[in-house]
Amino acid sequence: MEKRDHPEGEINAPGSENGTKRARTSVFSTTTKSSALTVADEKELKDKEETSTALVEAMRTSELQAPTMQLLGHGDAVHTMRFSPNGNNIASGGFDRRIFLWKVFGDCDNYGILMDIKTAYKKFNGQQTIWKVFGDCDNYGILTGHKNCIQEVQWSTDNARVLSASADKTVGIWDVETGNRLRKLADHNGVVNSIATARLDEHLLVSGSDDCTAKLWDPRQKSCTFSFDHEYQVFSVRLNSVGTTMYSAGLDGLIRVWDVKKPLDPIIVLKGHSDLVTGIDIDSSDSFVASIGMDNQVRIWDVKPFVEGGDDNRCTRILEGSVQNFEKLLLRCSWSRDGRKVAAGSADSTACAWDVASSKLLYKLPGHKGPVREVVFHPNQPILGSCSSDRTILIGEIE
Repeated sequence: MEKRDHPEGEINAPGSENGTKRARTSVFSTTTKSSALTVADEKELKDKEETSTALVEAMRTSELQAPTMQLLGHGDAVHTMRFSPNGNNIASGGFDRRIFLWKVFGDCDNYGILMDIKTAYKKFNGQQTIWKVFGDCDNYGILTGHKNCIQEVQWSTDNARVLSASADKTVGIWDVETGNRLRKLADHNGVVNSIATARLDEHLLVSGSDDCTAKLWDPRQKSCTFSFDHEYQVFSVRLNSVGTTMYSAGLDGLIRVWDVKKPLDPIIVLKGHSDLVTGIDIDSSDSFVASIGMDNQVRIWDVKPFVEGGDDNRCTRILEGSVQNFEKLLLRCSWSRDGRKVAAGSADSTACAWDVASSKLLYKLPGHKGPVREVVFHPNQPILGSCSSDRTILIGEIE
C-alpha cells in the first residue's frame, strides 16, 4: 500500500465524537424511505458489508491490528525508533528524554518508559506512571532514563536490552524486563549521536559523538576499549555483524571504514556526499552501506574488501526522494533484512523507501505533520515504521 489510511489527527479515541460509528438504522432514520426497507433489502445490505470487509481482510499483508497504527505518548519530537529483532516490540526515544517501549501487535500498548527517576518524580509529583497508548490508557509504572534527549536507540540481539545514545554525553544499556539501567557509559565529552552493536557479538558496542570520536566498548569493562579520533563531529556509527569492522560518518561528509584490530587509520574512506552525512547503515550481508546526507541524497556503497575500479568506484547507487530543510536535522536510513530495500526519513513529512536494484522510489508515504527523522523495516513482516518531529510514530503495511 502506498498511502497511509490514518494520518495524524484522524485516529480518534474510542467513544470520541468523530470516532464513534453509528448503527446502520440511524443512517436511514432521517429519510422517509427508511420505512420502505424490507427484510430482504437489509439482508442484501448486510451481505454486501460482510463481503466488503472480507475483501479488505484478504488484502491484508501483516498481523497489525489495522493497516496503519499511530503511536501516541511522546511529549516532544521523536528522534529514533527500532523494532526488536523478534519483531514484537518497538523502542523509541526523543527530545522528551524518555525511551518508550511499545508492543507492535494488538493495541500497540506502551508497556514501559525509560526515564531518569529524579526527573520523573519531579514531573509526575512522585507518582510512578507508564501509559498504555490505546484502550483505557491505564497508568501502571515508570522506569529510569537519561537526563537529556535521546539521539538513537538499538536493541540487543537477544531482545533483552535496549541501547541508547543521549545528548547527556552518555550511552545507556537497559534491561527491558525490569527497566533497570545496567550500565552507564560516560567517557564521551560531547553529545552522543549514535550507538550500534555487533549482531553476533553482544559484548561489542560503538558510539559516535560531537567530541569528534567514535568509541568502542565492552560493557563488561568500566571504560571504552578504544577511541577512534576524527577531525570533526561523528553523527552515525555502525559495526558489521561480527564486530571486526566499524563504520563512521559525520560533519566532513566522509564515511570511514575501520579495522577494529588495527584502528589507528581507516582502511577505506568513501567520498561522494557534498554535505555532511547524518546517517549510515550496514546490510545483513556486511557487503553494502547505505548513507544519507544533507545533500538530499541516499547513497549505496560496496564495502567488500576488493572492488573493481578501487575505492573511487564503490558508490553503486544514488537514491533521490528524501529532502532536508532549514532545520538541518539528523535524518537516518536503514536496510530491510533481505537487503533489497532501503528506507530513510525526509524533512517534507514523508517516509521514503527504495528498491535498491532498480533505484526506484517505491514509497513516499504521507501521514506525519513534521519532518520524519527515522524510517525502519520490520524484521519479519512487510511493515514500515517511522518517527517524526510531530511527536508520533506510525507503523503500517507496505505490500
